[in-house]
Amino acid sequence: MLTLLLALTAASAIAPVLLRSIGRSAFALLALVPLGGFLWVVKLFADGVFRDGGEIVSTFTWMPSTNLNLEFRLDALAALFSLIILGVGALVLFYCWGYFDSNPRRLAKFGFELSAFAMAMYGLVISDNFLLMYVFWELTSILSYMLVSYYGERATSRRAAMQALMVTTMGGLAMLVGINLLGFNAGIWRLSEVSQIADIEGTPAISAAIVLIMLGALTKSAQAPWHFWLPGAMAAPTPVSAYLHSAAMVKAGIYLVARLAPDMSAVTTWHLLVLSTGGFTMLLGGWMALKQRDLKLVLAYGTVSQLGFIITVIGVGSREAAMAGLAITFAHSLFKAALFMIVGAIDHTTGTRDIHELSGLGKKQPLLAGLAIVS
Repeated sequence: MLTLLLALTAASAIAPVLLRSIGRSAFALLALVPLGGFLWVVKLFADGVFRDGGEIVSTFTWMPSTNLNLEFRLDALAALFSLIILGVGALVLFYCWGYFDSNPRRLAKFGFELSAFAMAMYGLVISDNFLLMYVFWELTSILSYMLVSYYGERATSRRAAMQALMVTTMGGLAMLVGINLLGFNAGIWRLSEVSQIADIEGTPAISAAIVLIMLGALTKSAQAPWHFWLPGAMAAPTPVSAYLHSAAMVKAGIYLVARLAPDMSAVTTWHLLVLSTGGFTMLLGGWMALKQRDLKLVLAYGTVSQLGFIITVIGVGSREAAMAGLAITFAHSLFKAALFMIVGAIDHTTGTRDIHELSGLGKKQPLLAGLAIVS
């Protein structure tokens, strides 16, 4: 578990050197690290490691006086999200090899940021300590800002990157306050200990902590009224949209909801906040998607809608709802990342993403049309 985290960190560190020395083909080499991690997690599932509540745990004392220790846990839920992060990450890195038709200097920086993002997301889902998870949580926000601003010379890219950073960081700060409220009032600093809270409903401070933690989760997963940063982030290159904004970053909020829902769903505040927000986001995102002409914006608002649907289902808190929500989460990561990459290929082929100008493309590009239909 930690070897994989260190390998992803090393890959991000050497990415600029590889891209400067051997060019775009370095993306294929970088993709081998998350691919290896994906195969390892698949083997863990095949070997039954997570059966009957099995898990892999590593703990290192670091700053006990501040309740910030290096505590990692890979259980079935974390492993499922690891499959999404590592599998889609490997595919997107391979896609970058063909997507970029030149090797400008900033591509080396981009390779570092994309690889580092995979590391941060993996670190987020295996963190058992709330404060450690928050560190990785904010790392994903910073790296997202850097990736969205890839075309830094464009005002639209700079504005979209700053907007995404402000929304997700403010949500993250609310989450930090909630984590400390929960820790100081309930003595809970690990995600695995949430089930030990004695009186969740009867403690106002814990109810407030839940609301604040969920603000971080809901802003990260682009729930209304904080959804606007996600369509704006489509100013980023297509690989960023395919990875961060469909498969990985927006799933961080869903992961946290899935982690807390079985215990926190007993609180009335939970259902009022999570279910109402998710349901409204689902309807709003679907309606906005119907009004778009840009293919990436159609997919972006569709993502907002589907994230609202997933949050609503998982937020119910029952085992059946959790299984259904996780199945939808896994499926959405696969088909939406594929559709974003197909839109990137369409943009490269035709020079436009306007659906009013793409009539007849299926006859000219039957393979692309077939992949789009399957996705």
